[in-house]
Amino acid sequence: MSLLPDLQMDEKSVDYLKYCVTHQLLIVCSLCALRYRERGNIEVLFFNIQAKLKAGGRRLYIPPEGRLVRDIESGWIRLEKAEHDRELALREELIRSNF
Repeated sequence: MSLLPDLQMDEKSVDYLKYCVTHQLLIVCSLCALRYRERGNIEVLFFNIQAKLKAGGRRLYIPPEGRLVRDIESGWIRLEKAEHDRELALREELIRSNF
């Protein structure tokens, strides 16, 4: 069973492209707030871990390479750029197919 409504399911069809653009915008908008909250939570949790270790006189935690807060942040940025590029491609295809 498809999650898409009963439209022409040819990936080149205008109905399909309109559906993709509309739903991608809705998904991106709704996930945006969740992502920013999650990004903030990651930083807060890492800070809390470091503060508790320091208060206990223990050695600070250093995450392995690729798992630092800045690495996670750069991953979020790459994801957002990929989503933006996908949205632009869908819009361009929709405009092209309408003319």
